[in-house]
Amino acid sequence: MSWKEELKPRIKGLKFALWKVRKQPLGLIGLGLVIFYSLIAIFAPFIVAPNYPDPLIIPKHVTRTPLPPSKEHPFGTTGPPFFVDIYYGVVWGTRTSFMISISVMLVTFVLGLILGVTAGYFGGKIETVIMRITDIFFALPGLILTLVIISIIGKGIGPVIIALGARWWASYARLFRAEVLRIKQKLYIEAARAIGLSDFKIIMNHIVPNTISSGLIMATLDFGSVVMVAASMGFLGLGLNPGTAEWGILLAGSRDWIVAGKWWISLYPGIAISTFVLGWNLLGDSLRDLLDPKTRKLVE
Repeated sequence: MSWKEELKPRIKGLKFALWKVRKQPLGLIGLGLVIFYSLIAIFAPFIVAPNYPDPLIIPKHVTRTPLPPSKEHPFGTTGPPFFVDIYYGVVWGTRTSFMISISVMLVTFVLGLILGVTAGYFGGKIETVIMRITDIFFALPGLILTLVIISIIGKGIGPVIIALGARWWASYARLFRAEVLRIKQKLYIEAARAIGLSDFKIIMNHIVPNTISSGLIMATLDFGSVVMVAASMGFLGLGLNPGTAEWGILLAGSRDWIVAGKWWISLYPGIAISTFVLGWNLLGDSLRDLLDPKTRKLVE
């Protein structure tokens, strides 16, 4: 079987996607949520005026107690110790969430692809060294690993991206290695070797195109998880600097006020986190079904 024939089932992806939307609209709901938050992140300067010189720092509104939602503050404000407008934090926190998630996914995806393909294709000592390093990262508890990295290099968006990338890359390396071990036994790979193609051309023209889809699905499912972990770090005061427009930091401002009935402080950031993660999970589940042979038989 040639590599073109191997890719034929994937060409039917559009037909299956349309069928999936018609039969199971949860994927469409997930896509709608993702588009909704993407638009908020893109048009954040038009939704609420940015705070210069750094729009990701929430302007302070000093009040003794949190103010409930009003015309001036649609989502209300937090009280001590942050004194910030929740509406501003939720809107610009969307951009912060996308910045962190996209950066982490790019780092982990590219690093995992390079190491996983290298280990799976060449094997031998190279594979042993790479996979033993991944085993070390798997053996370390994810939360402890991120906290150690943050404590060493400090707070901020850059350190958070590095810490979360160190936590996630090993999963992608193992996934891509497994895919390469499966694919490199195909007849078209042997044919490519027989006609004298270099290893680099085989990897770029045949291995990578047939392994990348699994990584994309995994990245879609992990996109929301990255935001959840980043928000957890912000809630604990271990991620971004206080005052940054980030949903976890906003939730941290509700710890001293939730028992006092100041419900709005935790409600709006909580809804943002929940629906953002839900959207990516629903979208990722739908994309995963696109490659499920058992489900695809319904439309072939």
